Amino acid sequence: MSAQDTEGATSRRPCFDVLSMMADVIAALAEDRAQDGMLRLDELKRILEMTKGAGSPLARAFDTQEAKCRKAFRPASRHASSRNDVFRRLMVRPFETLLEGEPPAFPRCFLANYFELVEAAFGEKFKSYDERSREIFQDMLVVHGNDLAWDVFFNDARARAVLGHALTRLMHYIESPAGQWAWLTCLNRQNVDGAKPSSEQADLILNTLRTTRKALGPAAEKKA
Repeated sequence: MSAQDTEGATSRRPCFDVLSMMADVIAALAEDRAQDGMLRLDELKRILEMTKGAGSPLARAFDTQEAKCRKAFRPASRHASSRNDVFRRLMVRPFETLLEGEPPAFPRCFLANYFELVEAAFGEKFKSYDERSREIFQDMLVVHGNDLAWDVFFNDARARAVLGHALTRLMHYIESPAGQWAWLTCLNRQNVDGAKPSSEQADLILNTLRTTRKALGPAAEKKA
């Protein structure tokens, strides 16, 4: 990544604005105290000490940026909504933690590759899974109302059964000749930005799906 790219990525993170402020403050103080373009070590140490004080420009900068930082790192709402595609969210559940982080292990922009494979594997069955997931969701929504969280839905025995059933069907498909071809085709397709999952990212998703199916127990091992 070039210096320009790094600067652009950093500038989009509010907390990193403080680093720019720190550099500007130190540069300004250094320029003010430099003689013939030179700065003695003791002067540099004095400048750094000045930036530590409670009333220093940097301290005020941190106060200003604190709210922005909190907002930037605040977790996304975990409240479920019927406006979301319930079954698709269920199929992402096994590897949703891989979508987080900076950078994520599996960027969200590659989910289209994954769902292309899922739809190829399920065919008309996709609609059945989707309808059943929505039925479960609506039933839980009646009980929990607006307080329904995604984790509560994901941990419901009925939702876990749908996921186990779907994962079994998906893994059987991937292990078939047609599924292996579809896996390579879908996971190697470039998105609109010209990016595609690496072989390591594809293997990570495959292993996570396989492990999740096994973890769901004997019920998930039955062929769907």
